[in-house]
Amino acid sequence: MTVKELCAEWLSVSGLRVKESTLANYRMKIKTHIIPHFGDIMCSEINPKMAYGFIQKKLDDGFSPRYVVDIMVLLKTVFKYARREYSVMNSKRGLLILYSCPCLK
Repeated sequence: MTVKELCAEWLSVSGLRVKESTLANYRMKIKTHIIPHFGDIMCSEINPKMAYGFIQKKLDDGFSPRYVVDIMVLLKTVFKYARREYSVMNSKRGLLILYSCPCLK
């Protein structure tokens, strides 16, 4: 499953549990930041270098550290869904990297 496919599924499921304004915020961050960078990559292929590269690029693009953390927290939430629903886990390269990112602690 690609990150784009996972995000689409997660949005359809989470849309049932959150306010419309919150869902709109999630959609915007996914469409503007997550999909352009990670969209076509298989979830299990995400690695530490990719995650840190994404963080650095967003900071270099002028986004505030707080905003970048918000994006990463959203991405972490999407991956938690994948882990729960599909038992997607790859301790060396996959989704677990997002649990160890310093910006999320």
